[in-house]
Amino acid sequence: STDYLLEQFPDAELLFYEDELAAMVSTAFGQADAVLINIYSAAYLIEKYGLVNLVMGSPSDFEWEFRFGVIKEHPELISQLNDVILSLTEDVRNSIFKSTYSLQFPEKPSFWEQNLRLILGVFIFLNLLLAFIFLTNRRLKTLIKQAVIKQKEADMVYKYAVKASFDILIDVDLLKKRFTFEGSGVNHFGLNDVDEHVVFDKWHNRIHPADKRRVLVKLNRSLASGENHFADTFRCYNDSDEINWLEVRVYFNHAGDGRVDRVIGAIRDISERINYLRAIERQNAKLKEIAWMQSHEIRGPASRILALIDEIYESRELDSDTKELIGYIGEAVKEIDDVIHEVVNKSKGI
Repeated sequence: STDYLLEQFPDAELLFYEDELAAMVSTAFGQADAVLINIYSAAYLIEKYGLVNLVMGSPSDFEWEFRFGVIKEHPELISQLNDVILSLTEDVRNSIFKSTYSLQFPEKPSFWEQNLRLILGVFIFLNLLLAFIFLTNRRLKTLIKQAVIKQKEADMVYKYAVKASFDILIDVDLLKKRFTFEGSGVNHFGLNDVDEHVVFDKWHNRIHPADKRRVLVKLNRSLASGENHFADTFRCYNDSDEINWLEVRVYFNHAGDGRVDRVIGAIRDISERINYLRAIERQNAKLKEIAWMQSHEIRGPASRILALIDEIYESRELDSDTKELIGYIGEAVKEIDDVIHEVVNKSKGI
């Protein structure tokens, strides 16, 4: 039986007991998981000692020979036992078998009975998994919905910011040949085309001849040197052939091979500011011209008048009333000369 157990259950730990009762009791108290014993001994011990917590397992294919023994002093009992056993009919044998024990072999459990716990565990796990997926899906939908709302709000803010801005925003994807221009001056400067050749040809032709070579040379130098930005101010013709001053600032994104694959930036029409500065310059020029006239064309005659008044005032032929009058005239001319001096000094700071 030991060889049979080791062959059938190689991972089992075998425990050996002195007798069958000790093995049965040890199994009943949980010190062993099972006991291998013949059906007759098991039935007898269970009934005699009340080992009701034991369950009969399925029969094995192990054959255990059952023999009667007699003491040496009465060898004649062997032939007598054999005669008795052989004389038993089949019905008698069955009745003895049934009366010997009342135990029944349990039926072999079905697949569902054997795997009930596993099936229930899998069922519960799948339900928990479905619940988790459902809750996660709802959470993801909520997050996506919130992200879409935020994106729409950001797009709306960007849209109105572009409309309110004086800048023309540039986004040129050279790999995808995609040109994006947004802003109030897009149509004004002919940036409503998406064809790259049309866009570049229009820009080349619209740059003022006096600035064109300088701008293109500076742009090509920035691209060739690997710089990440380009900025310049130049004149450009709009769709009405009017000259506008533009301030351009763009940034280059370089691909892995070093080539520029994207250009992002802005164009601002600064014509109003340039015209204002030039108006100020023209006004300053006029003020300087006025100051020069005051210092040379007005101050000279005033100085000569002062000199003549001094000579007349020193003349002895004048009476006191006339001298007093000439003194007043001299003081007025000096005040005029002081004013001319002050104007000239202030005009030097222009």
